[in-house]
Amino acid sequence: MAQLTELFSRSFMEISLGQVFGAFLVILAGFLAKRIITTVLRKISKAASITKTTLDDMVVEAIAPPIGWALGLGGIFVALQILPLPNEPLDIRYFVVALIRGTSIMLAIWLGVRLSDGLFSYWLDRAKGTESKLDDQFIPVLRRSLKVTLWVVGLTLLLRPPMLPQASTGRTMSRLRAMSTATTILGSCAGT
Repeated sequence: MAQLTELFSRSFMEISLGQVFGAFLVILAGFLAKRIITTVLRKISKAASITKTTLDDMVVEAIAPPIGWALGLGGIFVALQILPLPNEPLDIRYFVVALIRGTSIMLAIWLGVRLSDGLFSYWLDRAKGTESKLDDQFIPVLRRSLKVTLWVVGLTLLLRPPMLPQASTGRTMSRLRAMSTATTILGSCAGT
């Protein structure tokens, strides 16, 4: 046990092997949780396909990818909290938190859009069974309006800088640059 403690206390470029091993375990746990949740949701989807309604199938299908990605990225975020990130000349930890905040917002938007797509598809199928054509025309407009609203609100949250504590002008400017970089990267990823 003493040899293991000695091994984990060794460091390379100011990062101990114990921190590296801890980060590895957390990332592994995040990806394993993603795999487990995906498998469980697949089994739930098979069980839901037996029911008469398609609404439960749609919900399970809509939530599976965003939740899986959230678990995987959550493991990476926790691993980055374990590792010692530099504060000078740029506060990298602040950049990582801003990146994770932005990614969380994008995942929430993605989940909302997937759920709204499924719900409106379900409602459109039900509306086709009615005699009125008004609901057949209104549901696609409502679907697009909700999607645009979700993206506008999400991007507004993404572009809004978080509450900054009282800090020096240089530190505040570096935080704003980090937030700008994170939103630029996420904005380019959202377009694909």
